[in-house]
Order: sequence, then structure tokens, then C-alpha cells
Amino acid sequence: MLCRPALLGLEDTARRAGLGLWRRPLPAARDGPALRAAAGHFVVARGRILHIGERPGRTYLDFVRRGEDGLTVAVSKRTWRRLQEHGLSAAGLKGRVVRVRGIVEIWRGPVIEVASAETIEVLGEEDPDTGPDKERAPRR
Repeated sequence: MLCRPALLGLEDTARRAGLGLWRRPLPAARDGPALRAAAGHFVVARGRILHIGERPGRTYLDFVRRGEDGLTVAVSKRTWRRLQEHGLSAAGLKGRVVRVRGIVEIWRGPVIEVASAETIEVLGEEDPDTGPDKERAPRR
């Protein structure tokens, strides 16, 4: 878990009370249409990382298979180094359920570009479609 504990406490209070963006179920990281509808807005999305692509300038965390419509998280080289300093690696993150926070942009698909390691929260191993945040299931 990288998010700052004090911020997580505030977020947990809002989540439990159903305040702010917690009024509605969170979009699942695999729900491309819901994430596209949120373009330009701050979201908290949750899902299982299926693939990690390390490139010289950025690292990409993919929540769907190639060709499917869902979230990609773009991590700057500097932030990726910070994650690694906290003991997280591509091998260690692949298959993990995470919650990520940021503004949705549309590149080829929905993308959240993170510039701070604190916006990524590694969760337990529960199913991201039925976990405590009760995200919407992917539309088919």
C-alpha cells in the first residue's frame, strides 16, 4: 500500500458515508465504456493488473488484454523508480488488485497518467468485480 495513511483514512470515511464520488459504484478498470464516459474527470478505479509493459520513458499497467476496452495506467519513469524503491516490481504487481486515482484521459483507450506513487494502492486478492467498492461489472 503506497497511499498516505492519513489520506486513506479520510477517503475511507467518505467511502463509508457514501459521500462525493463514493455516492455511486466505482467504474471497474475493465469497464472501458464507463471510463470513457468519465474522460476529463477524477476517478478511483479498481482492478487486477494483467500486463505490465516497461518502456524507457514510462511503464504501462494494463487491466485488460490487448485489443479489449479498459484502463491503462501510465507511470512516469520517476514514479516507477519510486514504486521500485517501495519494493514493487513488474513481477510483484502483475496479477495484483490495485486501486488507482487520477483523471481519465482517452488515448487509444482510457488512461490514467500517474505522476505520484501515492495514487496507487495495492489491495488484497479479492475479486475486483465483487469487492468492497462494488464496481460495475464490465458491459458486454
